[in-house]
Amino acid sequence: LKTTGKMIWDAGLPVLDDLHNVSYEFDYPTVDRVSEKDLQRFATSKYIESIREVQPGLTMVIMHCTAPSEIFKYVSNSGHIRKGDLLAMMDPAFKKFLQDEKIILTTWRELKERRFKGGK
Repeated sequence: LKTTGKMIWDAGLPVLDDLHNVSYEFDYPTVDRVSEKDLQRFATSKYIESIREVQPGLTMVIMHCTAPSEIFKYVSNSGHIRKGDLLAMMDPAFKKFLQDEKIILTTWRELKERRFKGGK
C-alpha cells in the first residue's frame, strides 16, 4: 500500500488518508413517514457522528446530493439517501459543526496548488 501511495505521490497526485462513503449505511427512517425537516435532521446528525470518527489527515467524503424528481425512483431506489445527503450538506447546523471542529473543505485543484507551493 505504501508503494502505491508513493507512486501516486510521485506522479504529482494527492494521496488520501481515508475514503469516507458511509451514507448508504445510515439506518434511514421509513421514507414515506418522515418530513423533509426530519430527514435533514437525521442525515445531518449521522454525518456529524461519522465525521467525528474520521482521523486527522486528507479524507475524501463521497456523497450523492440529489433532489430526486418524480421519475428518479425508476432510475434508483436511493432517492431518500441522496436527498438526505443534499439536505445535510445544506444544513446550517452541519456548516457550524465543520467550522467549530476546524474541518477544512477543499478541492482537488486547491490540494494541487498547496502541494506545489510547499504548503500544508
